[in-house]
Amino acid sequence: MIIREKYLEQLRNLRDVNVIKVITGIRRAGKTTLFKQFQTELIAAGVKQKNIIYLNLEELENAPLLNAFILNAYIMKMVDKKQKNYVFSDEIKSVQNLTLKILYDLCLILLATPFLLIKLLIQ
Repeated sequence: MIIREKYLEQLRNLRDVNVIKVITGIRRAGKTTLFKQFQTELIAAGVKQKNIIYLNLEELENAPLLNAFILNAYIMKMVDKKQKNYVFSDEIKSVQNLTLKILYDLCLILLATPFLLIKLLIQ
């Protein structure tokens, strides 16, 4: 596994900044691996596993979450509102009715394609 120190450093610097973090790239470029590396760092830094939520929206079991409102309700049930939570979503581009406001409210760390990012910014 390749450690992408440059990208991990950028995530570290933005770790507790309340902005949406979007990781883009072509398929099989290592975006999901970067997610896992950052999650490992969070745990090493003392973040509890229960405060790290990872959703791969390509998995069949997560198909009901492809509606933004259902996704929001699901994540709100999972988070500990008294703690800082880290929500990682892989393949967020598949979610219907997705807006920047919903993403910001969830404070997601996202894997996306450049097309999705542009689409969200112009909504």
